[in-house]
Amino acid sequence: MLSVLIPTYNYNIYPLVKELHQQCVKEGISFEILAQDDCSNSDLNLENQKINQLSFSNFKISEKNLGRGKNINQLAEKAKYEYLLIMEADSFPAHKSYIKKIISAMKSSPEVVFGGALYPEKPTDKNKILRWKYGNSREIKSLEYRLKNQYDFTFSWNLIIRKSIFEKIKFVEEIQVYGYDDLLFRKKLQENNLNILHINNPLIHINEEDSNTFLKKCQKASLDAKKMLELKIIEPEDIKLTKLFSILKTCKVAKIYAFFFSLVKPLLEYNLLSKKPSLYLLDLYKLGFICKY
Repeated sequence: MLSVLIPTYNYNIYPLVKELHQQCVKEGISFEILAQDDCSNSDLNLENQKINQLSFSNFKISEKNLGRGKNINQLAEKAKYEYLLIMEADSFPAHKSYIKKIISAMKSSPEVVFGGALYPEKPTDKNKILRWKYGNSREIKSLEYRLKNQYDFTFSWNLIIRKSIFEKIKFVEEIQVYGYDDLLFRKKLQENNLNILHINNPLIHINEEDSNTFLKKCQKASLDAKKMLELKIIEPEDIKLTKLFSILKTCKVAKIYAFFFSLVKPLLEYNLLSKKPSLYLLDLYKLGFICKY
């Protein structure tokens, strides 16, 4: 009935697997849980090996680094059930009826199901405020909004999809880009006119990135967005960042903005790494980065 896929890297996923396993057993369904670490040398994998002691569960470590998309593709190839549930390693069900709600949604034989996301009410540390604030402001949408905009806000985790459909679209392996797996996957869903059933069944994203690490990832994501634009993998309108960048280029002011960004970059970083970061300034920062580099 259900194959749960958990790609991971340097993370203790045993608590997540144990919770999912208990819920699946309680519901009495046919299931399997497949997890694969993407070639990390973490001591946490000793804890993850305990997954192999659970029934219908398997944990392996990839012999080489695959990237998230290829990791999921490999797990999907091994899956034996009709539906795939793609998870995020640093997530956790918001309630004990998580699997039960998934089973209920599957009764209508949907093509794709997305359950939504939540973030903790407070950041765990003052040095992790930027990622927490970004998640709460940009990655949470109400069920009402998602029902009206089915392709606008769907993650490639907390996602249930028929294996036969996934095999046709899969994750892009030819290019590895940070932060845009969800976008590229959504585009494939839309291009194939696949209906997404949105339900209220969130996973809590426990993301523990400190502000400095997240800011560096934003830098990489900005450059990856530019790379996708140059390779014509996306259209400028697909991302707000590339849309604004294209407008600046068309108006021939991108270099001017890049010069301005060089002057104010330290001030922007001071705010973004503070206790009260501004997401508006983060947008300006990413635009400056794509213009300058």
